[in-house]
Amino acid sequence: MVVAALATTALPLSAPAASAVPCGSQLEYVTLNSLHVDLAPMKGSYRIGQRVPLKVEVSRPSENDPIGLGVAAERPASQPAEEVNVGIGISIGRVFLPGYNLTNADGKTTVKIKLEKWSPAGKMAQLQVFAYKEQVNTPCVVVEEQGYRAVQNAFKVKA
Repeated sequence: MVVAALATTALPLSAPAASAVPCGSQLEYVTLNSLHVDLAPMKGSYRIGQRVPLKVEVSRPSENDPIGLGVAAERPASQPAEEVNVGIGISIGRVFLPGYNLTNADGKTTVKIKLEKWSPAGKMAQLQVFAYKEQVNTPCVVVEEQGYRAVQNAFKVKA
């Protein structure tokens, strides 16, 4: 009787369910470098405690090769990129200050980042601007557009 009870608990009562995900455990993540990121000129310096308004414009296509094979091309036209996530990081020495916003219908946004009291005065700030938008999200594949701009010596931090 004990053997019969163990046998019935060890055996499945029905056939195994088909995988809920048609592609199994495989997930493809495709990134296309198709966004062009422009940053408006800013003042030469900002004071600690001040909010730095960083005006960004995101458009399509990028001048970069969208699939990353290194073949750049001129932009024949420009179309605003709406509802694109824009993340900006300000690096000042060992301090990193992040900010974020979404673009509007004209592909524009302003990200305001406060220069915190622990920001070192007298140093130059570096900017990293990253734009991205998820275009497809299925159980098997995620397709995301991306764009990037780095600005060295963007502005000076004053006390």
